[in-house]
Amino acid sequence: MSGRLSICLVLSVFAIGLAYAQADTRAGAKHTWHVAGQFGMHYILPVAESTYTEEGALALGINPQVLWFPIDGLGVGVDAGFSYFTSHFTDFSLGIGPRVAYYLRQPGKTSQLMPHVGCSFQYVMNDVDPGASETGWSLKLGLGVSPVIGGHVAVPVELGYVTERLTRQEPEGSFASTSGRIYLESGIGAFLWKK
Repeated sequence: MSGRLSICLVLSVFAIGLAYAQADTRAGAKHTWHVAGQFGMHYILPVAESTYTEEGALALGINPQVLWFPIDGLGVGVDAGFSYFTSHFTDFSLGIGPRVAYYLRQPGKTSQLMPHVGCSFQYVMNDVDPGASETGWSLKLGLGVSPVIGGHVAVPVELGYVTERLTRQEPEGSFASTSGRIYLESGIGAFLWKK
């Protein structure tokens, strides 16, 4: 726990330092980078299928992401997701895959609000208690806004929906299920580029 807190503190100081280093207006411009870490809360919607039912639950998640902008406003990169929830069983989840996001830029402003839409497709692996595992995919679509401070520091907030298709392996056999979740994520990030 203290290791995670230390990493967050170091990243925060780094991002704030970048904000004061220079006031530039290139956030989200062609050939820039966006590095962010987001913390989120997910509401897992109830599942009622013929072979499987699950009540709704809350999950906590961490989502690091890296985007590169090949053109103004369009970021492509990698999104990873780590989540944890507990109801009548405990679930640790890991997902990783490509992400595409489009940011509405306001050239000429060092501090601005950048609305965005993002989409991620992830390969998902879950470790479910007791002794079961799940693998499959998830598709995540969200709308958000990233306040940019000083040209570099971003505080992204995103609200969206995730659909998952997972195959569950248990000692008694396997079965597939589809589930959905609504999420709200926020964090801190930085837009980076060479001078």
